[in-house]
Amino acid sequence: MSNKEKIKPKYFQCYLDNITILEHLSDEEAGQLWKLLYNLAVNDEKGSSGNPLVSMAFDMMANKLEQEFAAYEKKVLTNKRNGRKGGLAKAEKSADAAERCQTLSELSQYEDEDENEDENEDENENENENENKNEDKIKTSAEADADAAADAVFLFERSCPGMPKAGRLTKRKRELISRARSALGGTDFEEYFSRVARSDFLTGRSGKWLGCTLDWLLKPDTIQKVLDGFYDNRAAPQQPCSRSASYDIEELERIDTLDFM
Repeated sequence: MSNKEKIKPKYFQCYLDNITILEHLSDEEAGQLWKLLYNLAVNDEKGSSGNPLVSMAFDMMANKLEQEFAAYEKKVLTNKRNGRKGGLAKAEKSADAAERCQTLSELSQYEDEDENEDENEDENENENENENKNEDKIKTSAEADADAAADAVFLFERSCPGMPKAGRLTKRKRELISRARSALGGTDFEEYFSRVARSDFLTGRSGKWLGCTLDWLLKPDTIQKVLDGFYDNRAAPQQPCSRSASYDIEELERIDTLDFM
């Protein structure tokens, strides 16, 4: 379908929870973001920005905007189909009436059938209304999950700026974030990523390993180790270790690295 034929609403919604994204942008960056969003809504063009924060915020909000426009187009087309069905039914009913109204008995019979048809139409309208309500509920749930996932990615990028980028918010990544939220229990993502950022080993500051990614941090086993302090910075011993001691920090870090191979 071309841009001229595409069915779109005359507006798009601005959700209040987007403030968690906008509050991290400067006024100039926020202006760039809104220009990109309006260009997408009006011209169906996904622009780009040289600013990583603006690009990431745009990807999060553009995903929701496209979902809303697709849902609107589907609803309009459904209503048009239902309207055509209703028009055909009325035309057929009028033609039948002209034939049946030859006698009083035939007219009475037609009125009874007409009443039944009206009841069937009401039932169909109720069914369509219930389907639309169910679609709205599913859409609301999906939007909530998408918002939560976008917030998690944003917190990771902000807390761990020197680590590998999170990349696009794919369906697989949203599922990983959803499972990770359950694994975190009472800990929120902001606290979790802050703890990751304090680890010299995970962030690569120790120089031992530079491959820690968001996907790996979202694994339940990794979450448990991070929360248990497995990757916390170890304080240097007050006295040199004796030869009989087996506490070797470098050896422990080498063993930790095996988990990622």
